[in-house]
This record gives sequence, structure tokens and C-alpha cells, in this order.
Amino acid sequence: PTELPFCPALTNYLIITLYSLLLLDTTTHPQWFVQAIRQVKAFQCHALHPPLWRFSFDSDAATHNARILQCVNFDIHRAISLQTDSIVAYGSEFKPVHVLEPLLGRHPLWSAFRSILEHGAAYPLRDIGNASRSQDIQDAITRGNHKSAIINFNLLKSMMTTEVEFGYALPIPIDIIHQMPHAAVAPLGLVFQDTIDEFGTVKVKARATHDQSFAFLSGLSVNDRVIHDQLIPCQYGHCLLCILEKNILSCTTLLLPVVSSLMFEFL
Repeated sequence: PTELPFCPALTNYLIITLYSLLLLDTTTHPQWFVQAIRQVKAFQCHALHPPLWRFSFDSDAATHNARILQCVNFDIHRAISLQTDSIVAYGSEFKPVHVLEPLLGRHPLWSAFRSILEHGAAYPLRDIGNASRSQDIQDAITRGNHKSAIINFNLLKSMMTTEVEFGYALPIPIDIIHQMPHAAVAPLGLVFQDTIDEFGTVKVKARATHDQSFAFLSGLSVNDRVIHDQLIPCQYGHCLLCILEKNILSCTTLLLPVVSSLMFEFL
């Protein structure tokens, strides 16, 4: 993890539904909405170029990526800015902002979402100073990952290989972490949880974890340093209530008054 901008799976950040958009314009027929969807659908994006980085789980790729970072003083943000027409560019999963704005611009979180698409997302973290940061990084390297990751090394390696090959993680040598501005390290772990397959059969599934609550020598984990006042509030409005009630109605109408009362108390 790092305090610098990065590009996570943005689809989990902003959920926009037809219901919530229509609430913003109930006095007129929403022709703007239909037209905006048509414009977004009709816009043709150009093909993306291959990134400068290599996404393979091996030392050659890590060394190559380190050379790219060395050219920009190990600044990930600057390295990404050199690859604006590739899959690692901010917002590359989406159509351009000027195309999306007529459709999404009325949403209350649009300004924040637009910033992420254009500049990447960022953790609002309190600084701990370079000395403490360097000490924490060295402590993390010396300690290594959690025991669950060490015991299940081959399984975790397979999972991380998939993450890298899909472009979700960047392989770099350990010895350059100290040179990366604002870098922080979190130990990996592995947890086993029950899930179901497409037939409804309960199965055990392994899930990799990044322990952002683990504190090293500074005594401050990444989660401890979060500036909560700068986080975007998580809001659940009438859309969620509508969806829940609709699903309940499809099962039975007898329990609706009781469940609705409980839902209102919960919200």
C-alpha cells in the first residue's frame, strides 16, 4: 500500500442505479437520461497500448519494472503518468470523463469519482516521517508475512501470480521499497472461508489478506493513520430500501410490515 494515488477496482466505489438518478429529476420525463445512455453507448474508445511495465511473476519482470521506476526516481505516480494510453492509466477501465459526465454528473459523488478517474484514488493518511517509515519497512521485510501465508506458501504464490498476470499487482524487487516515496508495507495472510458454487454446494475457499491493521516499530498501522474526516461517508438511501422491499415482496407479503419496520430502524 502507498499514500500515492493508485487505481483500484473503481466499480466497487460508486454504484449508480436508474432509481437514484430518476429521483433527481422527477418533474419532467427523463429524456436526458435516455440520451446520455445512448451517447455513452455510441462512443468508441481507442485501443490501449501495452504498458511499459511487465506483469509476470518472475525476477526478470521485477528487475525490468525497477528500471522503469528508477527513471522517475521510484515515483509510481510519475511512472503511471508516462503510460496514459495503457491499461495502467487512471480510469482506463472506463470511457472518458467528458463522455460519462452527462450521465453521471448529477450524482452527489460524481466530483469525487471524477477525481479518481482522472488522478487515481488516494488513502488520506497521516504522515509518520521518513525515519519511522524506513524503520517500519525494514521491520516488515525482516518479519515477513503472517504464519498462514508462510505455511500455505505455494497456494499464496499461485494466487499472487494470478493477481500479477491480471495487472492487479506490480512485481518489484524488495530492495527498492526504501526508495519509493511514501511507501508502506502490510503483511500478507491467508484465510479459509466457506462459500458456495453454482450448484449451491458449500465449499472452502482461500482468500489472501493484506493486514493493514498490523503495526510495526512505529506502532502505527496504515489503518491507524487514516484521516477519517477526509473519507467519503458511506450512505444507504431509499434505493437500498426499495430493492430490499421488492425482493421481500417477491417472496411473501405477510412479513412486509414487520420487516419494513426493522429496516427503517436499521437504516
